[in-house]
Amino acid sequence: MSVQCLINRTSYALIWELMPVTSNEEWLSYLQNASQWQWPLVLLVSVYQKAEEPNIEALTGTVDEDADEPNNELGGTAAPQGVVDEGENIPRIVEQMEDEVRELHETLNEGCNDDSSDDDDVVPEDWVSTGDFAHLAIHQGPSVPSDCRENEVVQGTRYDTIQELKEAVQCWSLSLMREFRTVRCGRDRYEVECMQQGCPWRVHAYKGTWKDYWECSIVTEHTCHLPGVQRTHRNLTSEFIAGEMYGMIVNNLSFEPRSIIRYIEEKFKYTISYKKAWRAKRKVLEKRFGTFEASYDNLPRLLATICQRNPDSYYDIKHIPGEQGPPFILQRAFFTFGPCVKAFQHCRPILCIDGTFLTGKYRGHMLTAIAADGNNQLLPVAFAFVESENTDSWYWFLERVKFAVVGDRKNVCLLHDRHAGILRAILDLQNGRIETGDPPKWRDIHSRWCMRHIGANFFRQFKNKHLMDEFKSLCKETNQRKFIRKWEKLDELTGKKTEDAKKPRTG
Repeated sequence: MSVQCLINRTSYALIWELMPVTSNEEWLSYLQNASQWQWPLVLLVSVYQKAEEPNIEALTGTVDEDADEPNNELGGTAAPQGVVDEGENIPRIVEQMEDEVRELHETLNEGCNDDSSDDDDVVPEDWVSTGDFAHLAIHQGPSVPSDCRENEVVQGTRYDTIQELKEAVQCWSLSLMREFRTVRCGRDRYEVECMQQGCPWRVHAYKGTWKDYWECSIVTEHTCHLPGVQRTHRNLTSEFIAGEMYGMIVNNLSFEPRSIIRYIEEKFKYTISYKKAWRAKRKVLEKRFGTFEASYDNLPRLLATICQRNPDSYYDIKHIPGEQGPPFILQRAFFTFGPCVKAFQHCRPILCIDGTFLTGKYRGHMLTAIAADGNNQLLPVAFAFVESENTDSWYWFLERVKFAVVGDRKNVCLLHDRHAGILRAILDLQNGRIETGDPPKWRDIHSRWCMRHIGANFFRQFKNKHLMDEFKSLCKETNQRKFIRKWEKLDELTGKKTEDAKKPRTG
């Protein structure tokens, strides 16, 4: 007697598989997983009768001399009884096989006696009568005929690339809940085999010398038994997950690794680590946007092309020499677009400058200069990627803003926070850099503090909404007399707040 249970490894219940149950441990494991994954308790029980020794006289079709009629229990026209190789001794089956072989030979002989030659092929009359082939249409379909089955690899299946072949083999192994190892992977050969010892499962594919596709030439079936439902699968790689979830992640770049883990558990019933999910998302982003190294390497050429096709645009790159010479290391990049430079000439003579940190593989900061027109619409003017916010980087950025954006325009004011690097860079632009001997580059520059940054620092210190509202009212006041009165009131309130904070706590 043999017992097999019905299991399902997909989330949509499209593919079911029979797993043999040979011990109590396998039965308990099946009940636990069926309860967890809500499988139906379906069993297939087969009972076999012990085989007896076959009758030699019956198999040879002999006749009992004392009987009036021949013995037809198994010989003669009797039906087959399911004994191994009994068809070779039943006359009607032997005759049927001989007839099929005879028909095959006749067909082959007819093909060999054909005297026609490929050189004597008849050309269609439509092609002979006219020399215009404009009515012939080009086939736009796939160049490689494919007979792929869903989640299955069969002999003779063709694939355009080796990557498609690998993904098909991985999908099939996941659906079978078996693991495989790669035996050979070259330019024209690909072969994998089952991880279980003694299992003949094997997939062999090749790419011919004059062919542009891969074809599976050998596909054998599994004979190994499932040890039980596994929680991990060695062939569920980050590359496979990236290909499976490419569209989902590209359409939603905020897709978190934990969401990837839940998706894999729901669809494939396997659990992956957080690192593997993170690597899969990173590979999707690299396929869509390229690698970090390629982005930094392409930045100078990209900016050069933009400036070539957009007049009045400007960019500048600062490199660091490598320890052993070229290639150089990209340290800073500045760029501004020609239309923005022209638009700034019609905006207020005010530039808001600020910096923010970059998130990615390579740390750094992005410096920006933003203008506002008469309708209070913001205009991005200049950008720069630098290593950090310091005096030298701000000086390098503002020096190029003066040269490429401001030009000869007088009395331009900069709004900024109280960053020490910005304050020092503005003084160096006005008075010159003593340590390097650079002359003043921007004598008529004006600078003011940004009330938003001061307000954030004000609230961080006092943590009082009423004081914050009074501070906002002070910033919006345009009348000098009212401004002084509100200043004195705010100074009095903040003084009381400071005195209260300094008093020691009693009780």
